[in-house]
Amino acid sequence: MEVNLYNAVTERLRQAFGEETSVFEGAAPPGTAGPCFVVRVVSADDKPVTPRWVRKRFELCVLFLPAQGYADGSLCENAEKALAALETLTVLDCTVFGAARRYEVGDGTASVFGSYQLFLQTGSGVEQMDDIQISAEARG
Repeated sequence: MEVNLYNAVTERLRQAFGEETSVFEGAAPPGTAGPCFVVRVVSADDKPVTPRWVRKRFELCVLFLPAQGYADGSLCENAEKALAALETLTVLDCTVFGAARRYEVGDGTASVFGSYQLFLQTGSGVEQMDDIQISAEARG
């Protein structure tokens, strides 16, 4: 079982900003002109809650790279729009609510941060926890 964060974040950002919105994993390719988003998994961990349940926690940073000439006010507006879009993610057909969400604006960019948690059942026909990976890989 794989938790694909990149696809979940990309879907929410494209719903908010339009299907043509460019979203990259890890870093934007050299020479990329904004506006675009870069999605980074800052941290991820698993913690057994009971022998049958595990908590998967992950923290994201979504960087908004604007087109040239954006004013800080526009950065704030776009950061707030991204923050609202990332209030929930759909992962494994479940709605996951973000916590500790915030944004920062500086150096001509905006960074949106959020923390998400999943509780997954192990055993009883479900793959072992060693087989569950958190991935930010895009699937086409």
